Amino acid sequence: VKGEEEVIVARTDASSFAACSARCPHKNALLEYSHEAKQFVCPLHESRFSLDGKIVKGPAKRPLKNYKTDCAAVVSLK
Repeated sequence: VKGEEEVIVARTDASSFAACSARCPHKNALLEYSHEAKQFVCPLHESRFSLDGKIVKGPAKRPLKNYKTDCAAVVSLK
């Protein structure tokens, strides 16, 4: 749908999440999350982005769009 954007959401610790646009601005590849590095990573050319979408390593020349996240409790009833 026009105007919709894919978003990648990563759980960064027990109660925190980071969310950014899910496509690399370099060649439009779907990003992955590296839990060890706490970065969004492009599998094609290894561009790396911080949790707030800023470029850590190119070849990407534009940052990711960052989305604000809130944590809410989930209750499971059995």
